[in-house]
Amino acid sequence: MSKTLTASDRKSLIRLASALPAGSPERRAILSSLSKRAREYDSRDVAKQIDRAKTLSGVDPALAKHIVTTGLDDGVVPDDVIPMGKTTVSAGKLKPSQTTMQLPKTLGMAIAMLLGKMPLGGDLGAIISSDNHILDGHHRWSAAIAAGGPGVSVGGYKAKMPGAELIKVLNIVTKGVFGRNKGNPGTGNISSYTPANVRKALAKMVESGTDRLSAADVEKALTLLGGSVEDGIEQMAANIASMPTSVPAWAPDRADMPVIDGKDLPDTAKVLNKGLVNWNTPITPQDRRAMARLASSLPKGSPERRAILAGLSDQDQLRNLLLKADWNLRSADGQASYSGDREAARKIRKAISLVQGILKSL
Repeated sequence: MSKTLTASDRKSLIRLASALPAGSPERRAILSSLSKRAREYDSRDVAKQIDRAKTLSGVDPALAKHIVTTGLDDGVVPDDVIPMGKTTVSAGKLKPSQTTMQLPKTLGMAIAMLLGKMPLGGDLGAIISSDNHILDGHHRWSAAIAAGGPGVSVGGYKAKMPGAELIKVLNIVTKGVFGRNKGNPGTGNISSYTPANVRKALAKMVESGTDRLSAADVEKALTLLGGSVEDGIEQMAANIASMPTSVPAWAPDRADMPVIDGKDLPDTAKVLNKGLVNWNTPITPQDRRAMARLASSLPKGSPERRAILAGLSDQDQLRNLLLKADWNLRSADGQASYSGDREAARKIRKAISLVQGILKSL
C-alpha cells in the first residue's frame, strides 16, 4: 500500500521539483506523482472510463462512484448538467436501442392493453435521449404501437443528450448511484417483428391463449381492435409494420445496457439535472501544452505556477485557476507600472496575454 503524503511531504516535494531543471525526467516524475496522489483518480482515468462506459461491463464500480460524486468539485455547475424531465410523445416517433425483444411478449401486452388490463400507452418508465431513442421499456413501447398504432401517446423522462453519449452516462449511474453491477439478460430479436410473424403468433394465441390470457380474451381484444378477429389480426400486423426497428450501431447487447427502473427515474433526473456526474471531456493535449507555456511565464514559486506544475489538468478547475491568475497578474502589472519597472511589466503583460488566450479556448 502506498504511503499517504502529508502536507509537509507535499511541500518538500514541490520545493524539490522546483529546484530541478525544467523538463527533466526527475522533475516530471515528481510532479506526476504529486498529481496522482492528490486525487484518487485523475482526468485521464475519468476520460478512459467514460469511453469504456459504452457497455455496462466496461464500467469500474469504484471509479463510477467517484464520477457520480465529483461533477460539482470544479465549482462550475453548468458543464456537467444534463437537463432531464418528463415528456410525452407519439410512440411512432421513438426509436429502439436494443435488438433483444420478444414478439409474443409484446403481443400479450398489447392484448392486455386492449382489454383494459394495462394502460394503453402512457408512461413507459423509460429514459428517452434527445434523438428519441428509448433506453428501456421496449416491450411496453412496442405493445402500445401494436394496440394503438404509431400515433398513440407515451411518456417517459427525456434527457438532453444524444443516445450514443447518454448510454455512457447512464451505465455509470447504474453502477455508481444504484450499485447494480450486472445487466439484465435479453432474448429474442427485433428482426422478428414482421406482419407475417404477427399473424402467425396471433393465430396461435386465438387457438390456445397464453399463460396469462385465455383464447376468449384474445378473441375479444382483437374484435375490439378490428371489428372481428380476422380484421383485428390484420390491424395489429399493420401497426407492428409501422414500428421503427432500426437499432443504432452504438447500441450494446441488452446485458450491457443501463439498469434503471421506473422508480429510479426521479433520482436519476435529480443527479443529471444537478450536474453531479463528472462526464464532461477533460482538457485537450493542446491546452496541456498551453498550460506548460503559461507555467514557464509565471513567477517562480507563485501558487499558480506550482498548481499548474502539480498537474492540475481538469478543464473547469483550470478555468478557475486561470481567472485567479489573471487577477493576480493584473495586480502585479499595476505595481510594476507604478514602480517604473518596464521589463517586469512587459513580462507580466505577456503572461496576461497567454492567460486570456487559454481562457478563450476553453
